[in-house]
Amino acid sequence: MLLTQSELALSRHLENTVSFLWGNRLKLIFAVSFLATLAAAASASEEDRPALALQLFEDVCLPIVHGRMPSELGTMHGEVQYFRGAQKATSFSWPHEASGFEVKVVDYLDGRIKCDLNDHNDVLTLTERERFERIVAEWMPLKMPMLEQQTPDPMSDTDYFNTWIDTRFPYGDRRRWGVLHFRFGENLGGTTSLGLAFIRPVPVS
Repeated sequence: MLLTQSELALSRHLENTVSFLWGNRLKLIFAVSFLATLAAAASASEEDRPALALQLFEDVCLPIVHGRMPSELGTMHGEVQYFRGAQKATSFSWPHEASGFEVKVVDYLDGRIKCDLNDHNDVLTLTERERFERIVAEWMPLKMPMLEQQTPDPMSDTDYFNTWIDTRFPYGDRRRWGVLHFRFGENLGGTTSLGLAFIRPVPVS
């Protein structure tokens, strides 16, 4: 069937209209999808840093309590620390890009070992800090039930201060160990620290 000139013109107009609408629909779908991806990424970034930092503490510091040193130490050259000319400890530190925290492990010759996370290179936002404090407080009794939460008077210049201690040993006993979580005030940068101070049997050889 042959189409008249007016019918051909109408057909082309409809084709162009459909093409225009479909093309813009694709653009709209792409734009909405792109914006949703950005929003999700921003939300994940805000929410995940505290969770990633806590997972880092669980992966690096918690094994020390069960007699396992962080695997990262096997591939690193530590910095030897001296006191009055004698070797005192070996210190290891490295950044954790996903959480923005830095890890520092100090292995003392007398059996003490410290494992500390600090965000001084990329300070958490206030929302992230508060969330980190909450999830750490929830995590501690689940993963380290041998410790008792104590909330002594905060150190000066801190906005948050919390501790979990092995209370089997009195204050001053070198076997007393625990976890310290604190956040400095804004006048000192508002940095957050979560650290383990542990004592293990002194090596005999």
